[in-house]
Amino acid sequence: MLKFVVVLYRRPDLSPDAFFANLRDEHGPLAERIPGLRRYVQNHVLPDPRREHPGWEGPGGCLAGGARRTRMKKVALSAIKDDLSRYLRLAEGEEIVITRHGKPAGVLIGFKSEEDWFEYRLQSDPRFLARIEAARHSIRAGRGIPLDEVPE
Repeated sequence: MLKFVVVLYRRPDLSPDAFFANLRDEHGPLAERIPGLRRYVQNHVLPDPRREHPGWEGPGGCLAGGARRTRMKKVALSAIKDDLSRYLRLAEGEEIVITRHGKPAGVLIGFKSEEDWFEYRLQSDPRFLARIEAARHSIRAGRGIPLDEVPE
């Protein structure tokens, strides 16, 4: 999986509120439309009277995740049946399109870790996806709770 992490600095002409509104209302929806994006995360610096502000607004990055696998290998069903364990290992790095009589019949997807398996299951669970969409809708409608107001 590809991970892309950046640290964001606020332009001096933007207030912190304007910066975060732009990040939430412009960057978030743009990121959601990136084809194949698995995960988009925004981290925001919160005021802490015990510490000096670090000088940046997006610690740890605003984009983490990666594109879904794009490499695919086509393999005949007969070859898969003869050496399934080999193709499962190969599928950890690329999707294997299984063909029957030269036509796509299925896809073999391998997982390098249990975390990859868990992430795949979440991405495929309609209940989880519906909850994420409902949460995004609530936030866009202004019904979210700012992180600094969440009780510890």
